[in-house]
Amino acid sequence: MGGRRIVVLGGSYLQADFVETAIETGYAVHVLDMNPNCYVAGDARIQFAPINIKDVEAVACYLAQHPAEAVVAPVSEVGNITAAKLAPRFGFRYNDEASVTLTTNKARMRACLQGCGLQEPRTMLFTSVEEAERRVGYPLVVKPPVNSSSRGISIVRCRSELEQALAYCAPHCEPGESPLVEEYLTGVQYSLQVLSTEGRHRLLMIIRQRLSPEPYSVERLGVVDPDENIRLWAEAEQFSIQVLDALGVRVGVSHIEARYGASGFRVIEVGSRSGGLRARLLKYADGADYNRLMLQSYLGVPVEEGSIQPPRRFGAMCWMQTEADLALCNTFTERGLVAEKYLNGKPPVPNPRTLMDAVGYFFVGTGERGPVEDLVAQCEWISSR
Repeated sequence: MGGRRIVVLGGSYLQADFVETAIETGYAVHVLDMNPNCYVAGDARIQFAPINIKDVEAVACYLAQHPAEAVVAPVSEVGNITAAKLAPRFGFRYNDEASVTLTTNKARMRACLQGCGLQEPRTMLFTSVEEAERRVGYPLVVKPPVNSSSRGISIVRCRSELEQALAYCAPHCEPGESPLVEEYLTGVQYSLQVLSTEGRHRLLMIIRQRLSPEPYSVERLGVVDPDENIRLWAEAEQFSIQVLDALGVRVGVSHIEARYGASGFRVIEVGSRSGGLRARLLKYADGADYNRLMLQSYLGVPVEEGSIQPPRRFGAMCWMQTEADLALCNTFTERGLVAEKYLNGKPPVPNPRTLMDAVGYFFVGTGERGPVEDLVAQCEWISSR
């Protein structure tokens, strides 16, 4: 164990707000990222090392030379896996490798949750079109068992679409790995942000997710409605406790993507790491201090009573991917409604397929209902699903 030092795995814009929080707490902050020109690399307040965080032994070598009180991998799935592998060796708090594997391998996750008594969709690893039709039926979802950011995912409603979806999914699967075929869940889709401290789980925020049109399933807009949060809070928190206990999650911030319908919440997928840009959204929605609570969890600091309350204001976050998204951002900026925006330099795409197609992000942070509802109304691409 180290002294007042925190090592952060990943240095992009997605990790920048957590890095800022760590600096503000007075710790020496070290950031590892393979890109020497990443977003935080030039910050004189940190110590930066150009290390590929997927290289477990390279990270281990760095930690041996720079002992840390905490190692945190905000947003990054690769960093999450590396940290889980190294935690037993270096003694820092982290979810164990078995738990992280369950939240990164969707097939294993489904089997685990079903074994713990949660209501799971019909699921199988693909063997044949006929078997998928018999065991799962249409509509269904095809996805890689191990992947993130909506890569390789398609919604399928007939046999011809299934064949196309399998072809699209194949390059995103590991060698020798079969795509996962799941029952398509109906209902409103939410992202539940949950803090875990020494195995106790507390809900931080409920985000209503707006998705791209079929066949792809890409989150394009996240909305926080304080009234909706209050209405669903108790049920969502109890559901989150069941899911994270079943998967063995004990520390940090997790996100659970779920559909909500007549039978309550049902899992789509789980990440045992923080979700991208959620801390900023929670800040604009006047909720708990996401990053501070996450850091305290990894440091073993107890949660202060009363420090977690449902968000009190409206907020929205838009993933910009198309020319129309950029124009919408400009319109809302001119109206003085954009609290923050970021462009990553990528060109816009006409038909987004994954979150990796994002060219930037913007936040509507006035706290009022009207601008958020106006944003939703102007996003013509929003799926009715």
